[in-house]
Amino acid sequence: MLVIIENTPCSTKYCDTNVDVCAGAYGNNRLSLEIIETFGGEPQFTLTCNLPNNYLGNDEVYIKDYSENEGAFKFAVEAKIIEPEEKGSVQSGFVVIKRYKMTDYFLALLQKNGIKLKST
Repeated sequence: MLVIIENTPCSTKYCDTNVDVCAGAYGNNRLSLEIIETFGGEPQFTLTCNLPNNYLGNDEVYIKDYSENEGAFKFAVEAKIIEPEEKGSVQSGFVVIKRYKMTDYFLALLQKNGIKLKST
């Protein structure tokens, strides 16, 4: 995992601390974003969902904003990771998972850190 944003405030259902936003990849090479406590390194939550059978643009992510991740959407907007407008949604089990475009700011941070994105 590569730290993309450092020491940013996070306030969700179960996370109320400063965190780092770390980028990695799922097995199908889609971007995964983990939220890690800045001072202690404890994982807080996974921001993204991997829905391999559903379309995802190279500048988009599925955000998990239910159950223990309640408040993750608000965090992602405030941290300038995603734009607030929904681009689509997918029914997964009993929940609807929404797709969002990443901000130009966050895309530039990913690029600066050598992370290349592709449509899948």
